[in-house]
Amino acid sequence: MGPSFLAHYRSYARKLLPPGGSMILSTVADIGLMLHLFLLGVQIDVTMLKKAGRSAMLIGTIGFALAIVLGGLALVTLANVIKLDDKLLRSLPVIVAVNSISSFPVTTSLLADLNILNSEMGRLASFTSMVGDLCSYFVTTVMAKVTIAIRTSQWGLLWSLFWIAVYLLAIVFLLRPLILLVANRIPEGTPIKESHFIFILVILFACGFCAEVLGQHSGVGSFILGMVVPDGPPFGESLVYKLEAISTGLLLPAKFVITGLIVNLSSIKSSSAAIVELIIISGYIGKFLGTLATSYYCSVPLGDAVCLSLVMCCKGVIDISVYIILVGEGVYK
Repeated sequence: MGPSFLAHYRSYARKLLPPGGSMILSTVADIGLMLHLFLLGVQIDVTMLKKAGRSAMLIGTIGFALAIVLGGLALVTLANVIKLDDKLLRSLPVIVAVNSISSFPVTTSLLADLNILNSEMGRLASFTSMVGDLCSYFVTTVMAKVTIAIRTSQWGLLWSLFWIAVYLLAIVFLLRPLILLVANRIPEGTPIKESHFIFILVILFACGFCAEVLGQHSGVGSFILGMVVPDGPPFGESLVYKLEAISTGLLLPAKFVITGLIVNLSSIKSSSAAIVELIIISGYIGKFLGTLATSYYCSVPLGDAVCLSLVMCCKGVIDISVYIILVGEGVYK
């Protein structure tokens, strides 16, 4: 449907999706992604962070760091050997950082599908991906802001990192107590009132708006807000029940459709694609070897260590969403 095939013909493209319709669909799709990330955050048990032991923290940190190191070494080597396009060269450091992500929601969904979420290896994988997620979000955010500042020569943009930190702290220390106060007033066994549901939606869209003002995607604020919402019944469970069908089943697919509509495969240069592939493969090797070696050092059986390393290399909807967000922010060209 995109410019790679059918939309290459202008008459078809105008009939399929006129300019005004494209903007409406894009807005609806962004709302779907924001709601989906919010629900993923709601379903995360943040108390798991306190349970993450030394092994999980070490495995997650080393796996993330080695993925960054090997990906960075591949980037430096290729930059010295091959004359890279300036636009590609500015985008590659962020690709290295994003490729090192082991998304916690993606990992837990995969483990649940494999029916090993509650196994010893499943719990270790969950803790490890959570640690890696925290590291990767920090590094990716910083690198994205630095990349944009270098590209535009507007160093004042780096001040936004301070306000992003203030924004996240406000969600945790101001909104979380307020939401818990509302949740504690709901009797057990009863669904949440419509007024409570509207209250959460208002806060959700306000957080998304503030994130956009700070130069972040609205999904960042919605995901963090979801994490501070109580995940169990009646509050979190009712929110998932009310929003999951419309967000995940209806609106989220529209996000990937609108993304596919702007992808032009014919614009991809074979040389640039090969360079990106080499850097991504180097990052995967670093992630796999870092996780494997550290797991074995932490007395994890070799078979479980190999499985854990493979799980940490898996990608999913969150990773696609991150790339979509960064393309929209102009980090990738």
